[in-house]
Amino acid sequence: MYDVHLGLVLFLPMSLPSRILPRILVLNPASCCRALLPQPPRNAPPNDRWCSGRRHFVGAIVLLLVHPSKLCFDAVCLTIDDKHPRAWVASYCDNDCSWRALPWDTGVTVEVDPYWFEGRSVHAVWDIYWHICHSSRLLKLDPATLHFSDLLAPSELGDSHKKFRIGKTPEDGQLAMAAVEDQEMEFWECGEARGSNNARALDKRNGSCDHVGKVVPPPFGPALDTRNGSCDRVGEVT
Repeated sequence: MYDVHLGLVLFLPMSLPSRILPRILVLNPASCCRALLPQPPRNAPPNDRWCSGRRHFVGAIVLLLVHPSKLCFDAVCLTIDDKHPRAWVASYCDNDCSWRALPWDTGVTVEVDPYWFEGRSVHAVWDIYWHICHSSRLLKLDPATLHFSDLLAPSELGDSHKKFRIGKTPEDGQLAMAAVEDQEMEFWECGEARGSNNARALDKRNGSCDHVGKVVPPPFGPALDTRNGSCDRVGEVT
């Protein structure tokens, strides 16, 4: 299970070569409707080198629910192609599925090994985020424009290589980050400076880990060290 969003649940195979985009299963638990999406056609995009070894599949998300009473939705796959993120958009409705591959987003260069990307993303506020293990950066996707950007954690987190999570606060729905240090939970309510993709800490709050369960479903501490995206998230994540 890779994503739960807008009442839909998205599943991916347990194991697959990293350069292959898998088939996606999407389920609506309320209606018991389901759809098994095909892989993208080999000519999308044109002149694509499928077996070049430079592609790494990261994960998939539910992007948009097109029709609330029918299983009509958009889903997005994320790949890192030769150090640049690419979005693959699947549009499904009434047993019909079409794929389109967006160009590489050359505005973002991924310097780390894509292996360290967590497969499961976080829907927080209006955007979608992928954590990168051992990095102070997150990869951010704007669902309206499908443009990628980098988001930097506050320097107090990035400089010390603490394990942190992004999400939104349950009280007011603000973008936030959290980390655990010496059995103490640290929270940052974050915003973005105009003209910059870097996070800035607006407020920092400390709290004992004994009270973490009131805000974050346990176990928050051990989950911080999980690579494949099974970490709990801050507050309410939709």
